Amino acid sequence: MKAIMKMLRRAAWLHTVTLAVLLPGMLLMPVPAWSNPSGASVVHGDILIDDLTPGHLKIQQGSNKAIINWQDFSIGVGETTQFIQPGLDAVALNRVISGNPSSLLGTLQANGGVILVNPNGILVGSGGIVDIGGLTVLSTLDISDSDFLDGGSMRFFGKNEATITNLGTITSRGGDVVLLSNMVSNAGTVGAPDGTVAFGAGGEFVVDTIGDSRVSVVGAGAGGQTGISNTGTVNAAAVEFKAHGNVYALAIQNTGIVRANGAS
Repeated sequence: MKAIMKMLRRAAWLHTVTLAVLLPGMLLMPVPAWSNPSGASVVHGDILIDDLTPGHLKIQQGSNKAIINWQDFSIGVGETTQFIQPGLDAVALNRVISGNPSSLLGTLQANGGVILVNPNGILVGSGGIVDIGGLTVLSTLDISDSDFLDGGSMRFFGKNEATITNLGTITSRGGDVVLLSNMVSNAGTVGAPDGTVAFGAGGEFVVDTIGDSRVSVVGAGAGGQTGISNTGTVNAAAVEFKAHGNVYALAIQNTGIVRANGAS
């Protein structure tokens, strides 16, 4: 829990800092320090990035799979990052390669699937909206490019002490939602009306998009903070809360609302 509070304080400080701009004859005006994702490097796929509209970043994806490395992947309050993809099965792997955590305080949209990997941590703020058509994965563990491109099961690895915290709304309208980290905390709403919501806490995972189970935890997390905390709401056709060692009473704390046809 200390790790979660540390990340929340850090994210709040980073994204509420304002810059004072003094123009001739004008008063000091606060300027937000946050912005849409920046510093993109396309590793694979057909990608066109349109940042011409202030506050609205459009990412046109022409290929079924794409990989983009980013220096920063955060979204400010009132801002939108939108993936426009060929279809529901198209997926974009987004990897943060700097030391910046991701704070999603605005809206992340996609008509296909989105994977966001950030080993520094991911926060969805109280007003943050993640609205994805297909597969939705937020992870502090990495996945190799070849594993992603080959299809089938996906292995996420590289344990660290970073956390995923959701205070907002995460929805996959036609797929699954998977949150993978050393510590996963949900105090908001996570939904997959036609799919599975899976929280995984540990240091290595295998994710399958077909079959009865979405997440297998195959490695221990870093330090003593590994676990899952759900005080929010989860709505899905199926729900999985899985932590390394499968010690439910110690590693998984659920005092929120879980609505599903079946939960494991």
